[in-house]
Amino acid sequence: MIVYKSQIKIGEGKFCSKKCYGLSQRIVDRNKKCLVCGVKIKYSSTYCVKHSQLGKRGPNWQGGKTKQSKLERNRLWASRWAKTIYERDNWNCQSCGKHGGKLHAHHILSFAKFPNKRFDISNGITLCETCHRKVHK
Repeated sequence: MIVYKSQIKIGEGKFCSKKCYGLSQRIVDRNKKCLVCGVKIKYSSTYCVKHSQLGKRGPNWQGGKTKQSKLERNRLWASRWAKTIYERDNWNCQSCGKHGGKLHAHHILSFAKFPNKRFDISNGITLCETCHRKVHK
């Protein structure tokens, strides 16, 4: 009886002898740990479930390319810029006058087309969610 390693499922399967069963159990290193976090792993993997698909190991990996605009939107100064806009406008929508609620810091000149004006305070205006949708439609 020939059983290939790819056909062996841990805890299952048929074996020709106790010796073959014992050999199948050695496929799994009982002391194996994830290379990232050190958590014990059961199968012949190198990473735990949490880290097995992160970064280069993930199926959607595209060489680490993230658009520059996305990187800039997530930087600390982007949130500081928005907060400064809100404070300047006294937390009021500049279109309808609504105070508070879900506010958006809107770029007057396009974020994509005017990269040098992205975080210029004079290029921002506070809008409520409803008014912001109207502007972009």
